[in-house]
Amino acid sequence: MAVQGRESWGISASKVGGCYDRPASPIVLRGQDAGSGRGCRVDQGIRRVGQSVNRGWTKSLWRGREQRIAREVADNVQKVRPKFERPPLIEQAITVIFDELSDFSLGDFGLYWAQIRDAFPHSEAQPLIESRIEDFGEFRPREMTFRIIPAETLPRCTYRSEDGSELVQVQQDRFTFNWSGSPDRAYPHSEATVARFAELFRGFLAYLERRAIATPAIRQCEIINVNIVPVADIGGTYADAPAFFNIPTADVLADFLPAESYAVNTQRRILREGEPIGRLYSALSPVIRSDDGVQAYRLEITARGAPLGTTLEGVLAFFDIARSAINAAFMAATTPAARLFWREIDGNSSAG
Repeated sequence: MAVQGRESWGISASKVGGCYDRPASPIVLRGQDAGSGRGCRVDQGIRRVGQSVNRGWTKSLWRGREQRIAREVADNVQKVRPKFERPPLIEQAITVIFDELSDFSLGDFGLYWAQIRDAFPHSEAQPLIESRIEDFGEFRPREMTFRIIPAETLPRCTYRSEDGSELVQVQQDRFTFNWSGSPDRAYPHSEATVARFAELFRGFLAYLERRAIATPAIRQCEIINVNIVPVADIGGTYADAPAFFNIPTADVLADFLPAESYAVNTQRRILREGEPIGRLYSALSPVIRSDDGVQAYRLEITARGAPLGTTLEGVLAFFDIARSAINAAFMAATTPAARLFWREIDGNSSAG
């Protein structure tokens, strides 16, 4: 399904996801003695605290401590919050991936739609997205995998707003909110889009509770930003990319071998106190708009990792870190000339 709104660059809602790597265990959070190797899974550590009290108090204590841990982790990561008057961002996808909801049936797609139909009047069935879970074992390059999906497997359903600016995607093991831009619809910034995701996901959780479907066990959180920069904004050809993008210096130093275009892929770990809590992927590639052949560069930046706890607060805490990671990668990948062109208005791009 092509993204609605801004010009079509061949970006598809089904692109939001991946099909790599094996599942990893929930994230390990470490305290002040991180170097000692002592740590505990968040859910295990919190359950131990409440073992001797009744179930109601245990749940409250668990949730309260988990929220505090999540806030402390997010607060200890440097904030990177640049602002631009006309950023090149055309789409953002915010996703949570969870263990499959076995009691979620085909009819639930329609019943859930009835709950949000006023805001999302258009619905379609789409193929499943294979979820990617980050693993912090030995490094290995990205690799494509495939699986045979049984015919009886439930689809992914999408629910789109009337103007195409918002899209909700639901399948048995993931929930996604997409924001899409257009020439007359400016990016509202991640504070607003993450808040909108939280609002919609809370509604989804409320629906599951009413239907007596188990609360999702969230395994992974993900934010993807897609930026499109027309070649005409940079110069005249794909070869002008270094005017807007910091290209790694791996060129052949020979006058008779000029660059025609550039493609750069980078993979980084997101660290907290020296421990990995997620990964950041950035990919710069030349693209052509499908309807009229306009040339552009696409810069896609993805932050993915386990939630900092089992509640929505833990998800939002990771997203707070993910936003800083994505912004830091964007600032590192682009030149001062590019940021001037996009009218950077935040006087302190590295904090705030």
